[in-house]
Amino acid sequence: TQTSTAVTSGALSYTGSTVINVGNNITTSGGTIGMTGPVAITGTPTFDSTNGGGTAAGATISFSSTLNGAVPLILRAGTVGNVTFTGSVGNTAPLTNLTFTSAALIQIGNNITVTGANPLTFSSAVSLTGTSSITTTNNNITFSSTLNGSQALTLSCGSGIMLFSGAVGGTTPLTSLSATASGGTVTQNSTVQTTGLVSYTGSTINAGGNITTSGGTIGM
Repeated sequence: TQTSTAVTSGALSYTGSTVINVGNNITTSGGTIGMTGPVAITGTPTFDSTNGGGTAAGATISFSSTLNGAVPLILRAGTVGNVTFTGSVGNTAPLTNLTFTSAALIQIGNNITVTGANPLTFSSAVSLTGTSSITTTNNNITFSSTLNGSQALTLSCGSGIMLFSGAVGGTTPLTSLSATASGGTVTQNSTVQTTGLVSYTGSTINAGGNITTSGGTIGM
């Protein structure tokens, strides 16, 4: 259990089989931040491997298991560090906000659920490492860069806006993509490639690039 700030010049690693409680900021100067075990966050923590930008390269921030807590979380992994989620995020206690200040790559291996009034923006390239469902409560979901991975992805943002700014499946096609913005908008600005189905549901659907599947249905 960490209730105050933790600052190191090198790597920081927590391992716990029951729960790892983090209630304040974690900062390293280019050292990796690793959580091995289920994590519960309180307060408004920031995980920062760049020492506030002083070590711009940063380092990887990884969560090997679940991550829960009805609070906002900021992640800053720098220009070379990845943010890696192996377990679900917000499954039992959805985060109120999840912010990626910087990362070379965001790796998603499980479901992500975020509530609250803030949009969910994946500001760096995203790689899917497992079947994932990403859900917000009537708030925007934005992929600012590329999205790849031989996995199935389901997205739901209620009345919010679903935005794909970069190519989807351009390097590694998704196995399927389902994006639902009930009462909202789905906007695709680049190409989409999957091996299976592509499904968009929304009051308005904007497709600004090719959609290609390997025999999978395309439904709008």
